[in-house]
Formats: sequence, C-alpha cells, structure tokens
Amino acid sequence: MNLKRLLLALLAASGLAVVLASPASVVRAAQGAAPAPATSGVAAQQALADRFAPIAMLKRQPAACDPEGEPYQPAPVEVTLGAPEVTLRRDEGARNPANDPIITQAPTAQDLARKDGTYYLDLPGDSRQPGCTYEQFSKARMADYTPTVYAHIVTEPGHDGLALQYWFYYVYNRFNNLHESDWEMIQLTFDAPTAAEALRQEPTEVAYAQHGGGEVANWDDVKVQKDGDHPIVYPAAGSHATYYGNHIYLGWGEHGSGFGCDDTTAPSIRTPLKVVLTPDQPTATGSFAWLTFEGRWGEKDTAPYDGPTGPNTKSQWLEPFSWQDGLRKSSLSLPSQKTVGPNATSFFCSASEAGSFLFTATKRHPGLAYGAGALLILIPLGLLFVMREALGAAFALFFRHPWVFLGLGSVLFVLGTLANQAEETLRSIPLGGLLFNVMDLTSPSQVLFSSGGALTQFIGWTVVSPAVVFAVAEIQAGRRPRVFAVYRAALARLRPLLLAAARASIVIFLLAITIVGLPWAFIRIVRWLFIVQAVVLRDGTWRDARQISEAAVRGRWWRTAALSLAIALVLGLLAPISGIVVMIWLLPSPLMANAVSGLIYALLFPLIGITMTLWFERGGRAAPATGTRWRLHVQWPRWRPRLATPEGDEI
Repeated sequence: MNLKRLLLALLAASGLAVVLASPASVVRAAQGAAPAPATSGVAAQQALADRFAPIAMLKRQPAACDPEGEPYQPAPVEVTLGAPEVTLRRDEGARNPANDPIITQAPTAQDLARKDGTYYLDLPGDSRQPGCTYEQFSKARMADYTPTVYAHIVTEPGHDGLALQYWFYYVYNRFNNLHESDWEMIQLTFDAPTAAEALRQEPTEVAYAQHGGGEVANWDDVKVQKDGDHPIVYPAAGSHATYYGNHIYLGWGEHGSGFGCDDTTAPSIRTPLKVVLTPDQPTATGSFAWLTFEGRWGEKDTAPYDGPTGPNTKSQWLEPFSWQDGLRKSSLSLPSQKTVGPNATSFFCSASEAGSFLFTATKRHPGLAYGAGALLILIPLGLLFVMREALGAAFALFFRHPWVFLGLGSVLFVLGTLANQAEETLRSIPLGGLLFNVMDLTSPSQVLFSSGGALTQFIGWTVVSPAVVFAVAEIQAGRRPRVFAVYRAALARLRPLLLAAARASIVIFLLAITIVGLPWAFIRIVRWLFIVQAVVLRDGTWRDARQISEAAVRGRWWRTAALSLAIALVLGLLAPISGIVVMIWLLPSPLMANAVSGLIYALLFPLIGITMTLWFERGGRAAPATGTRWRLHVQWPRWRPRLATPEGDEI
C-alpha cells in the first residue's frame, strides 16, 4: 500500500514537472489556439507566395500574329536569357545600336551579374517594326516553359508590415511606346512583420502597377476579383498594365497612367502562374544573378522606346509602401454606351494611337511620317479654306436664329439617346444586327455623320434634317419658324423620303457587296446627298428625288463632296474635343465627356442641314458676284427657293 502511494506521488511529480517545463503549450491548449506554423524563413515566404499567387486573364488573340489580343504570356527570364538570338551589348554611343559592341551571345544570368546601366540586351527583331518576329520568338521559347511570375517579399524601414510583390516579365511591349521586354507587377500588403505571421492573415491592400503609376484597393473591395485567395489580374493587351477588370481604360499621363487606352476586354484566357520566389540577397554566381543587373532588358533607343530596366532598379523594390502611397484609387474606363454623334473617349483612343504610330515611324521613315502628319493637318485646313464661303453662310444663318436651330438639335439628342438604347437591344437579335450593319454601310448620311448608331443617323437624316430644311425655308421667306411646326411639316414628307432613301440604299448596298463597286457606291452617295432637299424644297416624289439630287450635284461633284466632308469634319472634331477638354480639365468622367460630346453634336447638327440646303439651291446657278451675299427665298406652297442678291434681284 505504501509502495502504491509512492508510485502515485512520483507520477504526480513528473506531471507537474512537465507542466512547469512547458507552460506555453498548456496555455495554448487551454485557449484552443492553433499551434504555430511549422514553416519559417524561406519556407514561410514560399508558402505565402503560393497561397496568393495571381491568376492572369490574358485577352484572347483571334489568330496568330493578329494585332488584336495578347500573344505574350508572363514568362520566366530564361525565355530570353540563354537564347541564341539574344545578345548582350554595351552602349558606347553608337547612333545605330547594331554598331555597339557585343559582349556575349546568348547571355546567361551570370553574364548579366553586376553589369551597370551602360549594358543592354538586344532581342531579335526591330522594336519599332515588330511584325510577328517577337511573337514567334516568344511562343517558340515558351514551348518549354510554364507561365511564371516572380515573388519578392520586402519590408520598408519606417513602415509597419510587409509587401508581397509579384513581377511579370514579357518578351515585348506592344503599346504606344513599342519596346523589347516589359516588366509589370502587383503588390499585396500585410499588417505582419514576417511571412510566417502573414500566413495567419489576409492582405490589407492590393496595388496594381500601370505604366508609371498604378491603382490601389482594399483587399475586400468589390472591384478586387479573387479565386479563393488568388487575385485575378487583367493585363492590358500589348502594354501589360495590370487592372482589376475587363474594360477599356483611358489615361493621359496623370499620376503615371500612361497616355492612350488600355484594353482588357473579353474574351480572356484564364492563365494560372507558377510562382518563383526571389532571394533577398542574390549572388553574382547563382541562378538569380540577373537581379543584380542594372542595364536594360531591351534594345537601346530614344525614350520612350528604350528597353526597360529590371525590377531591382524600381523604387517599389525596396520602398513598397512609399510607392503605394502615391497610387490612384480608381481608373477611368471607357463607357460602353453609344453616343449621339462622335464619341469623345473613342476619339481620344484613336487619336492617341494614330499619333503614336506616326511618332514611332519617324525613326525608320521620317519623311513619310512627317509627310503623313502634315497631310492630316493640311487636308482638313484646306477643305475648310476652300469651302469657307459656304460654311460661313451656314454659320451666319445658324447664329442669327440660334434658339430655333438649337431647339431642332435638342430633339436629335433626346431621340438619338433613346434610339441608341433601342439599337443596342435590337442588335442582339441576329437579323437586327444584320439590318443595322446594312444601314451603316449604305446610308447616304454616312458622308455627313462622323459616328453614332445607325438608328440615330437614320433619325437625323429622315426627321431632323427635313425639319431644318423647312426652318431655313421659313426664315428666308420672312417668317419665324416654330420647332414643333417644322417637325410636323417634316413628318408629313416622311413617306416619300423613306421610299427614296430605301431605293438609294438598295442600289448602294448592291454596289458595295461586290467590293469592286465600292468607288461607284461612294460616287452615288455624294450624288444622292440632296434627297432630303429634293423631297422637301422641290416637293419631289420618291421616284424623282434621286434625279433632282443628281441634277443639283452635276458639274460640282468634287465641291459637293468637299463641302460635305468639311461640315462633317467641323462637327466631328468640335464635339469630341469639347468632351475631352471637359474630361481632362473640368470633370474626370468619361461618361460626362461623352454626354457633352453628344449634346454639342446634336445641338450643332442643324448646321449640316443648313449648309447642304444652301448649297443645293446654288446648284445649276451662277455664283453671286464678288462682294454680294445670297439668300434663300421661298414661295409657298411649292417651297421653290430662289437665290437673290442683297438688293432683292433674282439670280
């Protein structure tokens, strides 16, 4: 019995010793806390990087070498390093990079180690005339590799927490500033001092780099798309700037947004990425020796066509929080709705793309590039100068009766806005889409409209323009037109106008679908520009409207075409430029910019009807003598206008 008590006492003492020796374990067990993770150091960093590895949504390329879509995948640097076609050169001031000395062919990571900013990689191809060279090179090399992203975990003195960065490498950048190689990144930040602690948490914020700047959001923000813990990244086609969604994004350089439009729209290819963790202290002899390279990863050129430097030269590599503090909270995306007339944001995208194309061509073909740029300026100015008299008469009439014509134009804004919404719905129907495509192709109003939905163009040509013609006739007859009265008169002539327009459209369509008949289709479009005036002012039937219009154009086809292009140019530039001014300097809203552009176009749209009506009545008549002005006189009820001098003598 005493022996049993002795054994129990010994067991109790042993248990007490264990508890006293490991109090933390007892406390954790009592609190139900999870044990500390087994990972630490590099293992914890790799586990953290794998847990939040991004998924890239690359814009689908319709076909090989197609300029649409994204042909390049995020690649390991081995795609470029070690490639026989790649050379490492040193910049010794040669004007032609081909004359810079070659340091080595097929350079390895060790060949790049500790090289300063005078060195650069030269990939196969001409960066300003890429063709399909870089795409074929990238795809051939990527056949042996998996899409890859490089993880870098860093802290910054003076800031709490750590940043987990993912760096993307692409073989080529096909944006406005074409250049070999491209480095992009995203960054997740944690309120934790170590990777092991961060594994217990979720990120606090996530930042996506875009050109020279970027955009930041809270981890739980609705715009941050995730698949579990994996953030979804939308690299813009060509530029690879990283975004949160699939849109067309606009930038004009503010806060490093880049200048131009980034496209991440669907369809997209979901691309999971292999994560490679970079070391904190890369050596000159290891596989990450390329992280000590300070030179450029692409061919030498003038800014902004130089190849980029690597991640280790960027400010965020060592100062992630300071970099993130300067980022935007949002990006401007292109509205999907059509507008009445020219679209300000689409105009901005097209203009920036055309400008960058010409600027890019100045190196290889300076004469052609500068010549094309000069023509883009001189041709519109020449049109405006040659047709200044006719345009001046139209503007004078408009501004003598502004409230009448502004009222007529406001109707187009309302009806056009509703028509665009209806067209969007009808285009989803196969036959509806075909119908509107035919209308886009065949309407004579195409010469007078810069852009806009087919249904809006149809309303402008068959409803608003006839009302403007009636208003001009009323004014020249000495009466004050009423907006609703002239619209009632216009609607009364709608049937013959529709029949005449349909007949003209069928002929144009039959010519256009033959392809070889396109020149004749355009000739007839100009000949039939006066169908509205023929029906309204000449009281013509739908059968003879074309003949009346052709008679008015006969002998002055080129001048009629020039005038129609000139007035379309005035409205086609004035409206979108006004919208862009509003967006850049007043209110950074693409939706508002497009609304302003559409409103200005609609309000000034009567200028088209005024211009073409005055020109129609000039057809077949002698031009007025120098120093005289001509006016339109109308006799009711036949609406037969006559030109007259200021003294009232008929011409």
